[in-house]
Amino acid sequence: MWTRILAGEVKGFGNIDDQTREFAIAIFKKYRNKGIGTALMKSMIQHLKERGYKRASLAVQKENYAVRMYQKVGFEIVKESDEEYLMVYNMS
Repeated sequence: MWTRILAGEVKGFGNIDDQTREFAIAIFKKYRNKGIGTALMKSMIQHLKERGYKRASLAVQKENYAVRMYQKVGFEIVKESDEEYLMVYNMS
């Protein structure tokens, strides 16, 4: 898992603005559905809060099983295309 801010012309798929950290996370299949992804997401959100960030964002394919986990953690869908959701977590 990592977060990043891409400023300028190059932007990630989950980019909102140059103040919002964009999430990326991947869990090996054999470790999924064990709460590891949720724990990692919560830990990173706490880390970002402690550093003063106000929001985090991500892009996810609609059929990705992790959509429910992102919503459970607190991410909300703010935009959608044919294949993806753009989701934001507000830390305030």
